[in-house]
Amino acid sequence: MQTVRMGLIVHQDPDYHTQIFSQYGFFFQLKVIKCKAANFSFFMQRLNPTGPNLSCCTNNRSCCNLRREREVSYEIQVLVQEDGTWQEYNTGLITQNFGVTSRTCKSKILKAQITAAPIYVTFAILFPPS
Repeated sequence: MQTVRMGLIVHQDPDYHTQIFSQYGFFFQLKVIKCKAANFSFFMQRLNPTGPNLSCCTNNRSCCNLRREREVSYEIQVLVQEDGTWQEYNTGLITQNFGVTSRTCKSKILKAQITAAPIYVTFAILFPPS
C-alpha cells in the first residue's frame, strides 16, 4: 500500500481551487470552494474516465481503470495560522467506496471558517489492496 499526498496552497482571493490527480488509472478532482466570506469547503471526487472533465487532462498514453467502484482511504487536512496560532482542521482517516455515479463519487466535505491566508491543504489518499 502506498499513500499519496497532494498539497494545495490557497490564497483568499479566488473562490474556487481545483487540481486533478491520477493514481493507478483512477482520476480524482481535489476541490476547495469558498462558499461565503470566510466559509470554506474541502473535498474530492472521483471523475469518470470516459467523462468530458478528463478530455483535456488525458492523452493516448494515459491509463484508465474502468472499475465501477474502488475502496479508498483518505484524509483531508487543513492548516492555517490565525492570530499567530496554528489551527488544524481534518476529517480523520475515512475509508469509502468511490464510484462514478453522482451519488458515490464525492468524499465527505470538510467545512471550516477561516479568516487568514494562506491555507495549506493536504489530501492524503491510500489505495488498500483489493
